[in-house]
Amino acid sequence: MLFDKDFVEAVGKIYDPRMGTEHVATLLYSLIRGARPRRVLEVGMGYTSCFILKALADNVADFDRERAAVDEAVKGNPVGHRPEVEGLPFVEFDHYRTPYRPALHAIDALVHPHSGADKVMEAARGLGLDEYLRFHQADFRGCSQRLEDEDLPLDFIWLDAGGYASYTAFAAEYWDLLNPDGGLWLIHSTLTNLEAIAYVRELKLRQATNAFHDFELVSVLEPHKVAQNSFTLIRKTSGYTERLYTMKP
Repeated sequence: MLFDKDFVEAVGKIYDPRMGTEHVATLLYSLIRGARPRRVLEVGMGYTSCFILKALADNVADFDRERAAVDEAVKGNPVGHRPEVEGLPFVEFDHYRTPYRPALHAIDALVHPHSGADKVMEAARGLGLDEYLRFHQADFRGCSQRLEDEDLPLDFIWLDAGGYASYTAFAAEYWDLLNPDGGLWLIHSTLTNLEAIAYVRELKLRQATNAFHDFELVSVLEPHKVAQNSFTLIRKTSGYTERLYTMKP
């Protein structure tokens, strides 16, 4: 099981159907389990926060075992070469060069009438996930100044707040802090709100004109819901490094 009984019970106390994150929460878990970010930023704490923290904790639990498996796979092979691909220099996986010590920086001003931020911190402590949580009670505007050098670049951003003005202000302050080598930015509720639609169209226009190599994006609609029913995932590629590990599928 992805989530044990204790986790399910704890997050059940935070869940609010008005926030529309019942499916995106598990998506966040899977994205973080797959992409293995080290520095995560969330704007708008709530139900999803514990899923992010659980993914980071599960990544930590897997790190040593996976690194040992990689070391075993290349043991005894010619130095600098992979055994299954003749002539292809062995690539030391970036992920295993440094210890995996992730953190979630969660920003919330605690002004939303349905905010579950206080419940998140209680649940995180109860589940033993609070060691990965760095909480900032603040508006996101200007909060980037609280991040230290070791907190950057950001590998994953989850933005679950605001309209057009907030999106543009956020991008102006945080886009340069997102890892240009494949950093991910997930924005909630972007396809059926007038202001969000305008912002996504603006992104697509930039991508089609002067920012083609800067980012990729895809949007997904939850068609069974009237509101809080979509997301847009942006992958920053302005400094992306191609990684060739194999020659055949």
